[in-house]
Amino acid sequence: MGKNDPMCEYCGCRDIEIIGRLSDEHYEVVDALGDLRRAIEAGDEREVKRTLNVVENHLFPHNGCEEAGLFVGLCKREYCDYFGPTVDKLKGEHVILREQVHRIRAGEWDTFKEFEFTLRHHIEQEENGLFPGDPGGARRRDLGRDPRADPRVRPCDRTRPRALSSDRTCAPQKRP
Repeated sequence: MGKNDPMCEYCGCRDIEIIGRLSDEHYEVVDALGDLRRAIEAGDEREVKRTLNVVENHLFPHNGCEEAGLFVGLCKREYCDYFGPTVDKLKGEHVILREQVHRIRAGEWDTFKEFEFTLRHHIEQEENGLFPGDPGGARRRDLGRDPRADPRVRPCDRTRPRALSSDRTCAPQKRP
């Protein structure tokens, strides 16, 4: 299955622009994760720093977009019981992932395996648990009305250290 193929055959969730874009970004961060793994395995400190920057520049804005947009739309009052526990768990994992990245940056490269497992499991939960779940077409109706979930806007992750700033902007992102 290629990155431009539908995620699954049964729900069409990738047709919802914000979900399709976030799903495409999962491919980007996993690609960067592989580059980071190879740099760590080679013991190349310079390449570890470079690839870790790439991971951060994909992952942190992505997580910010989920939290400021998608998760808000999914946790509207009428859907809170359905999506709330999953969203809370995923937001907690965002914190853990950030901590793991900071540990790797501080030279604790042995943290990488735990980081990779956590990130891959986190993405799997979103792709195969959160994205397809859609009680009564909730996302189709509600996400477009929440201005923070507007797929034309990419919320910035305001907690990212300035030294790690990215060339990614809050401008609309075009999907291939």
